[in-house]
Amino acid sequence: MKTLLTSSNGKAAKRGRSGMVCDVDMLDEVKAGADRLIDEKKRAALECLTEAWADAEAEGIESDILAHAALFAAIIDLVGRYGEMAVSDMFKDFPQKILSGDYTVRRTMQ
Repeated sequence: MKTLLTSSNGKAAKRGRSGMVCDVDMLDEVKAGADRLIDEKKRAALECLTEAWADAEAEGIESDILAHAALFAAIIDLVGRYGEMAVSDMFKDFPQKILSGDYTVRRTMQ
């Protein structure tokens, strides 16, 4: 059980299960750094996929065929990692997300 404490310098701290006390600000900084690293990896992955997509189109593969193949490959990977039930749960909100514009890149801002 984690307990919020106040350290001797007046800052918030947490006591973990091991009994160690950690500075909350430090934990927030570590989490923010991890989030930035994940965001950077996502950007790099998208850049790699975009480049591979452009190469495939240059070879004459149509965009809709690429999209189906990419979705198929992604779903195979996700099911292998997390299982069918978890992936099914991940995708249950996709129709609403699509209809609400979450995947629409070319929007006209008014």
